[in-house]
Amino acid sequence: MVPDVNNQAAPAGRLVRTSCTPIGTGLVPGNEVRAFGGSTLALLLRAAAGPTDAGQRPHSLHAHFLAPASPADHLDLPVRVLSRSPSFTTVAIEAVQPRGTVATATASFHRPRPSRGHATTTTPPSSAPREARPAEGGPIPGEHRPSRRDFDLRFADTGPVPGPDGRPLLRYWVRYRADLSGPLEQAVALTWVSDLCLTRVADLEHESSPGRRQAASLDHAAWYHRPFDIRQWLLYETSSPSYADEVALSTGRFFADGELVATSAQQSLLRRTV
Repeated sequence: MVPDVNNQAAPAGRLVRTSCTPIGTGLVPGNEVRAFGGSTLALLLRAAAGPTDAGQRPHSLHAHFLAPASPADHLDLPVRVLSRSPSFTTVAIEAVQPRGTVATATASFHRPRPSRGHATTTTPPSSAPREARPAEGGPIPGEHRPSRRDFDLRFADTGPVPGPDGRPLLRYWVRYRADLSGPLEQAVALTWVSDLCLTRVADLEHESSPGRRQAASLDHAAWYHRPFDIRQWLLYETSSPSYADEVALSTGRFFADGELVATSAQQSLLRRTV
């Protein structure tokens, strides 16, 4: 990881000028002309944490992508507190570049208290993390791309596996190989990587369709259910329950030791041009 020259998180209102920063403090290229959406999401979540109370940790993020963000342009991150209580703080955030607002989001932070609970589980994958092959190809960026950062991403199975509803699942082992501290840093890293794989599972059954593939994220949500350590291997299970009229819905679930720790969902514009 290339350190930021000031080694600081991006507070609300900071102009982010470089992609060579710690995760969640700068935009990085997704392709030749636009920033990777996961880096935008990570920035939004980190900025949203500025006005929260000590002891509150990320609970959820709901973001809308309004226009492609440019990794070369300045980015402003104004934050507005919508509600505050001892248990929850909810804030609204915008990502603004010189040509206008490129994304908007609401984020919620929660002070955890012990309670009864339950969590869904999943079937064990066919490959252990250290035996699995690196995940790349198609819309998944290679290990040399800036959007991969310090993430180790590997295929958890030899191919798609059937889910409980019969829809195919694509599953990955993922971990972050750099230092992190605290629930916010963990959630920022998980939010970043959650955006790497979701359009691929949406297009899985249509990869042989004629035409040039075009994909763009429309909105993205994440829920952080319980503490996790993304520096250890997490299983990321992705599926796509719906695709119609060029809009695909994809969902992702993160498991630690078989227990659900976070969930993501994304709608994307997915089309092919001749």
